[in-house]
Amino acid sequence: MIEINWTFWVQAVNFLVSLVFLNHFIFKPMLAHIEKRETEMKGLRDEAEALRKQGEEALGEYEKGLETIRADATATIAEARVQAQQEMSDKLAASRKEFDAKIESARATIRQQTETAAANLKAETEQFARSMAGKILGRGV
Repeated sequence: MIEINWTFWVQAVNFLVSLVFLNHFIFKPMLAHIEKRETEMKGLRDEAEALRKQGEEALGEYEKGLETIRADATATIAEARVQAQQEMSDKLAASRKEFDAKIESARATIRQQTETAAANLKAETEQFARSMAGKILGRGV
């Protein structure tokens, strides 16, 4: 059985003094340190969350800008392609026109040369025919 004597009271006082000592020098500073640390961690978490949101916003703006640049580039390329095709069509039309003019000029020259050759040939043929007829008949025709 437990006897309550003067050692019990000494031990109880010793326990209470130890409890006060530990509370004042160990538990309160440790709890204050833990609370300070939790406050700092909460602040760091909030700052990290704000930076994450800011990063997401910046990424969204970057992607939107990139999409705008791509759309502009696509439009510019399409416009340049249309312009190049138009220039090619214009040059092709000019080349065809020039080619047709050269062909027509060549045809006119050939027609003129043919007519000149035909006229010369007709004149020579008539002269040759008269000459042959004169030789065959033995007199001038």
